[in-house]
Amino acid sequence: MSPPRGRLFGLGVGPGDPELLTLKAARLLRAFPVVAYPAPEQGISFARSIVAAWIEGHQKEIAIRIPMRPEPLPSTIYDDAAAALGAELDRGRDVALLCQGDPFFYGSFINLFSRSQDDIRSRSSPASHP
Repeated sequence: MSPPRGRLFGLGVGPGDPELLTLKAARLLRAFPVVAYPAPEQGISFARSIVAAWIEGHQKEIAIRIPMRPEPLPSTIYDDAAAALGAELDRGRDVALLCQGDPFFYGSFINLFSRSQDDIRSRSSPASHP
């Protein structure tokens, strides 16, 4: 018997200051066995850098490499990311997908959420409140 499918959780990490991360976001981040985040093709992820102090060594990290350019991204980037996250979810592992700001505004979470609404249990949590 296979384990129950994991959950994909869009985790807002706030406007950029680690001190503005909510207690809920910090608690959830520590609880998830897999942490995914958008990152430029080369270099570090800004979203990951915001919460670096809360990521623990035992958590698997998945960097979703995204070209940072003004034109629309190829859909294969999000298709490939959805497949990678889906593989973790199929193993019964919950995945926190880090988002700068709100998970449903201008971020990678909405692009992955829209590809997988039917077969992924997903939730979101804002990181901070004004």
